[in-house]
Amino acid sequence: MTATVLDLAVGSGLVLDGAEWTVEQLEPQYGIVALTRADGERMRVSVRFLAGHPQCRPSSRSAVAAADRGRQPRTLRDLSPHQRELAHLRLAHVLEAGTGFRSGDPSSCFRVRRR
Repeated sequence: MTATVLDLAVGSGLVLDGAEWTVEQLEPQYGIVALTRADGERMRVSVRFLAGHPQCRPSSRSAVAAADRGRQPRTLRDLSPHQRELAHLRLAHVLEAGTGFRSGDPSSCFRVRRR
């Protein structure tokens, strides 16, 4: 049994009981999703209802990556200089934990005298 991931972003599509619905509004703090159909019918349901419904699946029309829906990808330039410095430090710690060297590569480490 494979689980499907439902995209509940505003504008994404769902197929529920064979009918195509579009997410009009998402209220994550309450777990409520407002859906609309092409004929104008509206329905408010819970996220739990959608997750447990046996005939609810993502629409093939909206099954594209988020970046393909007009969103720009995340980059380091989105971070402030302080956040960027912290991210580089965290990366160095992860590389050091995995390889024993902060650069991640023993051949590019600096020669340091031991005390």
